[in-house]
Amino acid sequence: MNDYNNAAWQKKNKLTVDVNNMISTRVGTDHGVTAEELNGLAGTLSRIHEETAAKRKKAEIAFFELPYQKQSVAEIAAAADKLKGRFENLVVLGIGGSALGMTALHTALHPPHYNLLPGDKRGGTPRLFVADNIDPAGFQGLLNILDMEKTVFNVISKSGETAETMSQFLIIKELLEKKAGEKQGMRPHHYYY
Repeated sequence: MNDYNNAAWQKKNKLTVDVNNMISTRVGTDHGVTAEELNGLAGTLSRIHEETAAKRKKAEIAFFELPYQKQSVAEIAAAADKLKGRFENLVVLGIGGSALGMTALHTALHPPHYNLLPGDKRGGTPRLFVADNIDPAGFQGLLNILDMEKTVFNVISKSGETAETMSQFLIIKELLEKKAGEKQGMRPHHYYY
């Protein structure tokens, strides 16, 4: 894992944001931001930065520490390695914020039509579906295209009590138990939580 505190790593991976097409000298004063407006934000931005740094120091903003959670990353990588090659599909069950992170990463890291690529072009990783909607027709449509024996489900709920996610989980649980019962005459003996 990269050392996020390393100055050389930071410099190499620094993001640059090009704001030229929002500046008034480029797009005009009707729609563009002036230098005076930008300079006027300096105090507000400095205050927000200080407040954020103070909250981070008190561990009130946990997501800032995600890159440093090496044990969690190792556990996730181990689980992924254990599952790699065993499934054609990964379905994330989660609503709202529980699905947004996965959707953002998927969009940022994979090509637009990732799920249509053959397995070898995906590096042996499964197709990814995020069920961020409890619309019965949409959810059933997803289930109709999945082979349950080749699909793994990741249930995400911050509270563990999200009704929409629980309803998805209960539907999947029943389908998997039925499939396992038909195949082996027994219920599945484990779930990943």
